Amino acid sequence: MTQKPFILHLSNRYYSEHAGGTETFLEGLLPALEPSFNQIMLGEEIVKEATLKSGIEYINFGFPTIRVRNSYTRLIEIAFFPISLFLSLFQIIKHWKYFKRANVISYTTGSMNSILNISPLLWLLFPKTPQIYIHHGMPPEAKIYHKKPFKQFFTWAWNKMSGQVFICQSQWNAFKNYGLKLDNSSNNPTNQKNSVIYNWSSLETSIDSLEKANPKSQNNEIHFGAIGRYSEKKGFDLTLQALSQIQVNQTKKIFLHIFGDGDQLFYQELINQLKLETKIKIIWHGFESDKQKIFKTLDCVIFPSYFDSFGLVLVEAYSFGIPVITSSLDAFTEIKNKTSQNKQTNSITEINKLISKTGNLDSLTKTIEYYLASTEYFKSTEYKHTLQE
Repeated sequence: MTQKPFILHLSNRYYSEHAGGTETFLEGLLPALEPSFNQIMLGEEIVKEATLKSGIEYINFGFPTIRVRNSYTRLIEIAFFPISLFLSLFQIIKHWKYFKRANVISYTTGSMNSILNISPLLWLLFPKTPQIYIHHGMPPEAKIYHKKPFKQFFTWAWNKMSGQVFICQSQWNAFKNYGLKLDNSSNNPTNQKNSVIYNWSSLETSIDSLEKANPKSQNNEIHFGAIGRYSEKKGFDLTLQALSQIQVNQTKKIFLHIFGDGDQLFYQELINQLKLETKIKIIWHGFESDKQKIFKTLDCVIFPSYFDSFGLVLVEAYSFGIPVITSSLDAFTEIKNKTSQNKQTNSITEINKLISKTGNLDSLTKTIEYYLASTEYFKSTEYKHTLQE
């Protein structure tokens, strides 16, 4: 009997304590590969649950990535790179038998510069082992990484990969514009080097069973949700400001449920400044991994991110039949357009009317008000079924 080839998966930490995008992607990817490959995951604790859930062996592997969030101190990040590289070498030596045995090495991360912490070592030590890089982020935001020699170094490193996987076409386009050699179409079935795998393969939910288990809110109640990391990048401040400006029908009670992690005290102070709690009721839930618990609470999600490679919250909400008010990022528009395919014309119109201009407070306010004026339709089972793939 022929032995199945062996894939060694690597994954490391992001800026956030939680990495829902990677977990969901791995929950879909690992079981799909299992019939044809033997697999082991070397990663930090953040991917342990998704790996074990898929029946794959997990080994803690904490190669460090030196990151500095402040864009003015990126040079510190670069200066520490040799130290990070040395510590990665130590981890490779520690787990040498797995690297030596691997037929393919797969590396999943959302931090674009973290590829440089380990890939040069793999090219040097295992030059014949193909490396596949699964992107979960966007090209570097910092201006310094768009200048020589840094941009040349980044693009050289990424283009050396045996294969690259992107989680949506918009992300593919962004990396191609940055300088990656992605000349083949991601939709070309003969293109084995680069491809798009949408990050929603493991999301399956029955709207009917969910509604029977937990009926939606009363007609005079509207339950909005803000989900993810509390940060300006995710448009969290914009959500609060827009809700403070909406014209509220006195017969309706509005709630904002906040799920995620971050600086709660900072945003509570903003809420106080806006006097938002005189208009709506705010409920902080903290981080919650149970998707059903999140979405059975909500009527609509507000997700006006300034910068996002995919927008997993959008896809997760759609799998539960929950409409999402988004910014006009290319990735969000792409997902909404894919959701609208083969749907009735009026459904397409309503889905796209919940898109606001990125970073535009007035646009977001008007979009929320449009939802409030049309809640009966958006809460209907008819509309919810248009959101499911």
